[in-house]
Amino acid sequence: MPKRVILVDDDPVLLALSESILTTEYEVQAFTNPEAALFALSAKTPDLIVSDVVMPLMSGYEFCEKVRKIPECGDIPILLISAYGDPAKAVESGADDYLLKPYRTEELLAAVRELMHIRSHEARMNLNLIGQQLLLAQQAGALDAHAPDSVTGLPSLYATIEDIKKALGHEAHLLIIYLDVAPLHDRDEIYGWKAFDQLLKAVAEILTKIEGFFISKEYFITMNRPLSNSIVIVQVDRDGQHKSNPETMEILIRSLQTKILTELEYVFSGRTLKEFVVNVGYGQMFYKASLPFIRLFYRALRDAEWTAHRKTEAQHIELKREFAEFIRTGQVRTLFQPVFGEKNGARYVLGYEALSRGPQGGNIENPEILFSVAKELSQTAALDFNCFQAAVRAAAAMPSGGLLFVNVEPLSILTPEFKFFLLSQDRPFPADRLVFEITEREIIDNYQEFNRNLNFFRQLGIRIAIDDAGSGYSSLNQIVRIKPDYVKLDALIVRDIDTDKFKQDIVEAFVGFAHKNGIVILAEGVETAAELAYLKKIKIDLWQGYFLSRPAPAFL
Repeated sequence: MPKRVILVDDDPVLLALSESILTTEYEVQAFTNPEAALFALSAKTPDLIVSDVVMPLMSGYEFCEKVRKIPECGDIPILLISAYGDPAKAVESGADDYLLKPYRTEELLAAVRELMHIRSHEARMNLNLIGQQLLLAQQAGALDAHAPDSVTGLPSLYATIEDIKKALGHEAHLLIIYLDVAPLHDRDEIYGWKAFDQLLKAVAEILTKIEGFFISKEYFITMNRPLSNSIVIVQVDRDGQHKSNPETMEILIRSLQTKILTELEYVFSGRTLKEFVVNVGYGQMFYKASLPFIRLFYRALRDAEWTAHRKTEAQHIELKREFAEFIRTGQVRTLFQPVFGEKNGARYVLGYEALSRGPQGGNIENPEILFSVAKELSQTAALDFNCFQAAVRAAAAMPSGGLLFVNVEPLSILTPEFKFFLLSQDRPFPADRLVFEITEREIIDNYQEFNRNLNFFRQLGIRIAIDDAGSGYSSLNQIVRIKPDYVKLDALIVRDIDTDKFKQDIVEAFVGFAHKNGIVILAEGVETAAELAYLKKIKIDLWQGYFLSRPAPAFL
């Protein structure tokens, strides 16, 4: 039975728009009059309420206050929407979250899903239940969510949450610091997970010894969830004497970030550190008797994560300026990572994957940032084409006979630039040695149109691969519809495959399917000799990863 949402907006056009978005997943009852909505609430309690703020008969804030006075609606999640949001006033009136206009379809759905998720699990005091269940399902042995993290030794937030709740008095204030260690090259996911684990462990050790960054003697250092890359520090201010303004908090977290990076430089080389970024953010929680503890805590944690990853307006402007210059000049740097196979017991290089980078030392050197800015500016296709041109030109020096694997977004190759370039007389690389890696992370809406374009490239001799299989949208769906020549197993599937029975069962079944249908499987992200040995054992004949060779500007 679908969840029920009450929607309130005095503007009938905006009301119809929001209703059309939400009815894709929920049963929606829409009102232009907040008084009528209140009457409906008294008759039947919904699962969630979405309300506009600026309404002539009754503001969204007043509506929230009246909803909270209805006994059955004391814990119903409320989402306020406004072009002139006042988060503090929204919380004071009883709202759980707020969304600024204009918003995208996915933003409204994400906010509603999150509030639905929090409410459905708050009684069990579990912030990450779905993630916990997935982790449990993927482990060969049972994973105890209460046990210390296997990498850092820190307790999980899930196991600590009851202690945090007990430490919170009626007037107390919580300062939450969220910190995560992220690889800069998520788009490739071949950064090396052992180095990642070592770095995360070092950060945890620094935090347990660091001084001068805690507002009280009572604090908790936890992992956000088992096996994650994020650490949560919860500081308890019982008397509420250390409520900090945003400027003070920005100084605190930047100082903490600098301290961590300085300490890490004593342990790791500069080259290793350049492969990762340490994000730090903060959130504050104030006790409010009318709202459940878990909801208040989750919102503060979400705020902490958001501040850890946001960019200031000045940074955004600078990134956009650099990107515009980058597109104009075409200063793409291309690295190449070998793809290995084995014949008669001897290892050989089948070809190379081209990995694109921005200008060295610049703000958009990191491909994740580069492509996120391109997406924001609706320039993904232009960036893809620039990277493609740079890759095939640099590949002119590749040893003869080798294949060149290039990443392309599904929508990018529908543009005419790719076709004109490949048909040009001065084409710098043979088309029959190209492999287009179609990322699995973007939805293909029209497979008939997409396959018609793929057939054009196939007629030129270009082969097709499905990239990142197992990490995003349905791999099997794409494989059935596209019928690729290669499928690249995502690095996260390959990680620990020699010991993870769950992954072994999935991959072995997939290998059988692929062999029957003439599809070649390539495993990326190979990090250990044991992983490689297991892949060979189950007849996966092509591999790449740091254990074999790192990306480099030159060929082997």
